[in-house]
Amino acid sequence: MVASRRGLYWSSPVRREGTRTLSPIPNEIYLEIFSYVKLPYFAGPALRRDMSSLAQVCRFFCSVMLPWIYEHLIIDAKVKDDGISNTRAAFCQRLARGEASAQEMALFVRKCTIKSWVVADKEADWCSRALLRVYSKALCSMTNIRVLELISTTVTKDLITGIAHLPNLESLTVKDCRFSPGIAAKHVDKIHSLKLKKLCVYLLDNREHSWDPTIDDLILSSINLAHLIRLETNSTELCARLGQTATLHLEHLDFRSSNIDDAPLLQSILPHTKTLKRLCYSSCSRAEALHLLPEHLPVMASVKAPLEYVKALVPGRPVSSVECIGWEDPAITLADILVLRNSKAPIEHIHVLSSCYMDIPLFDYFPQLKSLELTFLLKDSEEYSGCDVKQDLEQDMLTIFRKWPKNPDLQDIVLTFDIMEWAPLNRFDLQIQHHWVSDIISPLFPSLSRCQFDKSIDWFYSLEDLDWRPHVVVEQAQNLLKGLKSGMFEDYDNFFTNLLNQDQWI
Repeated sequence: MVASRRGLYWSSPVRREGTRTLSPIPNEIYLEIFSYVKLPYFAGPALRRDMSSLAQVCRFFCSVMLPWIYEHLIIDAKVKDDGISNTRAAFCQRLARGEASAQEMALFVRKCTIKSWVVADKEADWCSRALLRVYSKALCSMTNIRVLELISTTVTKDLITGIAHLPNLESLTVKDCRFSPGIAAKHVDKIHSLKLKKLCVYLLDNREHSWDPTIDDLILSSINLAHLIRLETNSTELCARLGQTATLHLEHLDFRSSNIDDAPLLQSILPHTKTLKRLCYSSCSRAEALHLLPEHLPVMASVKAPLEYVKALVPGRPVSSVECIGWEDPAITLADILVLRNSKAPIEHIHVLSSCYMDIPLFDYFPQLKSLELTFLLKDSEEYSGCDVKQDLEQDMLTIFRKWPKNPDLQDIVLTFDIMEWAPLNRFDLQIQHHWVSDIISPLFPSLSRCQFDKSIDWFYSLEDLDWRPHVVVEQAQNLLKGLKSGMFEDYDNFFTNLLNQDQWI
């Protein structure tokens, strides 16, 4: 393959043994081989180099590899610990110059992440400002982007213009970003034409970061909410617009409020969201009661909220998943459980404090329970201290899980720990996790197939090995690897060691 300013020129593969031409290998065989080396989004530069080399072998190899290589473009201002930069400056500069080969590669980009590009309001920061301008212009050439993530980045008027030129954009994430003071109405008007299906907006607190909040409102008010299926936000203003939108197709709402009381806001939103299937709501204050009519939220299937909201939302609706996350709520009582039984659908997943599981025989009231999530709080048991935390947690598990008879139907258990000592001592200890799932938990739940003690690792039961095996949760892979590089971990069956020895992960 040869790249030039006029485009790409391909070679054709010919298999030979000496002077004798050999028959071609079926493409299906190549595709099967390639499937084992497909680029995961968390892979490092070594695997990218290998795939780039494969792309230069022949036209067919290139047609397979290039979409994989460019599928997720990460533009990160931070230099990694190994000294490797991920700025993609050269590629984006070629795009800005209009080079044909770069333009063709840009069409393969389906997801773009721009992170850590903070531009200060100082003349000395001209370099970052210039690079961000290049990236913003390059976006205009990536017209097949479906997913755009802006993380800890200054959103400038040029970046807004670039976003407006993405006709196929379906998902937009704006997390911990600052909006530049130079943005005006003329820059954001075209954003309204985007038909976003997913929007994730987590704004910084402008009380801690001094800038004009009216710019936030200007940008958020320009986003068309009519096509949204999923919304995740901490913005009260953005949620308030849901109640003012005539037609909504929203199925998933995740609202993390920092306000004292958002009950009136939810009261105005929920009657308009007839298609809502999942609600996740968290607040810094005690929840007030909601008052909804029976015809509201007719397809609600999953609720994650403080107890008072859960009790208002579950009865009379087909809710099968319940998570009570207001840890400052009073303890869940049997009367509360009886309210949850009034769901139109059988409860198959429940998330409560471990103390609730200890006090109430949940399987008696929810016989079709398939998935159980328990959170251990420091106040639920004796003080966890120092190196005794493992023994203390193990004793708590023994006490809690042996309280009730075996349950043959449960398939999935997730344990979360709101305990400061948990992360450094046990997160990277696969030996203790394997012991817990094999010797304590699974004997009491014969049908159990998945167990999790940390969001980075899932344990699955292998019928082939007749043993529990760890698997990386893909979205948490980078954070997991960063922690493993310290060398402080307890391995099981060389899982972490093999992980670190795979060059593409590092």
